[in-house]
Amino acid sequence: MQYSPHPLLRLSDIRPSPAETRFAALAESSRLFEFYNARGALFHLFKQLKTVQRRRVLMPAFHCISMIEPALAAGMEVSFYRIDRSLQIDEEDVIARASNEVCAFLYVNFFGFPAKVDALLTDLRRRGIAVVEDSSHSFLELQPLRLAGGSGDYIVYSFGKLVPCGAGGGLRVRAGSIDLPHLTSLEWKDSLVLAKRLIEQVFLSRNEQSVVRRFYFSLEAARVSRKQHGPREQSNGTSPSQRPPKDGAFVPGNLAFDALHARTRFPSFPRWILHAANLHEIVFQRRRNYSHYSTILAFPRTPLSVLPQLHDSVCPWAYPILVANRAQHDQRLRSLGVPVWTFGDVLHPSVDQHAGTQAAADARFLSTHLLCLPVHQGLPSEAVASFAQVIAKANFLR
Repeated sequence: MQYSPHPLLRLSDIRPSPAETRFAALAESSRLFEFYNARGALFHLFKQLKTVQRRRVLMPAFHCISMIEPALAAGMEVSFYRIDRSLQIDEEDVIARASNEVCAFLYVNFFGFPAKVDALLTDLRRRGIAVVEDSSHSFLELQPLRLAGGSGDYIVYSFGKLVPCGAGGGLRVRAGSIDLPHLTSLEWKDSLVLAKRLIEQVFLSRNEQSVVRRFYFSLEAARVSRKQHGPREQSNGTSPSQRPPKDGAFVPGNLAFDALHARTRFPSFPRWILHAANLHEIVFQRRRNYSHYSTILAFPRTPLSVLPQLHDSVCPWAYPILVANRAQHDQRLRSLGVPVWTFGDVLHPSVDQHAGTQAAADARFLSTHLLCLPVHQGLPSEAVASFAQVIAKANFLR
């Protein structure tokens, strides 16, 4: 069976789980605001944090471009600090860049692993700099099960990284305050497009020999054939409707900042999926799959795992490894049935201008070497073990 790199929606995900395992049990006591996506949350936060004298934000030089664009759209200036090749923050570089023009410092809990920042944050707050904790890679932590993060003044979440809901971002306010912006509902045509993508996932998640799956995609093939000479499908202000991929893999949406989505509230159907999800089970299965990789790819095997030790509190997004000449190998791994993907492979073009020489060099290294192995809850143990064996035996990765 061919597996997706990211979790696909299943019928079982739509049925409400026991109350104690649901999202509402975690969010009820927190000041959490919901948005269409994490980019919208960042956009509205940055608009309110900037002042006439302070309009600069410190960002990691290694990043997903989707965290940079909301800051620029909000009228912020961006300066980049160094992330070393083990995904740790260079505190000296941060302090060197913490000028009187800086209003906010954003750091990322890469792949769900909490960053080591406590001493640094005390210094930054003393300088009047707000701390934004990006927990978009994983919104869950353990012991007890809770919303991730807790060191930042503001914490940002992306719910679709763990739960196959297709949309949804959150902003949790721990210190300070923000005014909740007026958000509008997604237009009905765009809601239908989003619902269609989620329904396609339900069929994609079924066995490839499923009669229902095959019937659905035969209908889709006929629909596409009828429209191939017509106008391209386009929702109002959003990305074109995705067609079901030929290889059965789910293709994530565009990471670019969308001003319309920034003004849009969390849609009802994706919100239902998030609130119905069994979060305990999601964490358990992701940790189990991560541990399988750690066991089979243990030192001194190569390629090098960036974060080999799974901390007790972590709900991981992926198992990251470093691969030399990654661009030559990731397609080959996919052809061998390992649904790998990349993170940070496209850096913002201003990195070279607004980061130090070493910070830019390390960001480029990670951008061209980091490869993500899937750990999501839709993968059975035997599939993950098979992926790890392929990686361990792949001489071309050494």
